[in-house]
Amino acid sequence: MENKLELNKFLVEAKRNTYAGDRKSREIKLLDGGRELTFENGIYKYRDRYYGFNSFSGQEVVWQNEIPIWSMNYYGQIIKETYKTISGSVQRKITIDEIYDFLKKALRNVSVDSPYRGPSKFEFENLNYFRDFWGDLEMFRGKEFINNINTKVYCLYFHGGLIQK
Repeated sequence: MENKLELNKFLVEAKRNTYAGDRKSREIKLLDGGRELTFENGIYKYRDRYYGFNSFSGQEVVWQNEIPIWSMNYYGQIIKETYKTISGSVQRKITIDEIYDFLKKALRNVSVDSPYRGPSKFEFENLNYFRDFWGDLEMFRGKEFINNINTKVYCLYFHGGLIQK
């Protein structure tokens, strides 16, 4: 891989234009039950193929000039139903859709420095997103989770790296 910064920038653009962004315009339902999101720009092509809703598993792949050069696998799920305060002491159950909408907001903040998932921390209302990883673009692994106040409600593990010719 000659230019890792170029790949990092493409990953950020691809992620913001697929699941974290307006995925419905790019999502294809597959015959085997999966869903696929794709994005292309110049010599790069990105594909995110996943299965399930809660729990779910998937793989992202990047091609450069039709040659696969990078991949990441992931597995995640909502792990606990919880409640959120809406005013004073009134509470209601937080929905799976609210958690996934918050996740997309966090993932839109992916950075060129670590283009794997979202930022290291992101907060909105009572929800907090945390991401940690080890390694670099060549080989990495990590995890992310979402807390509603102090209760963990979502968790995801990921790993991947460059694909050598």
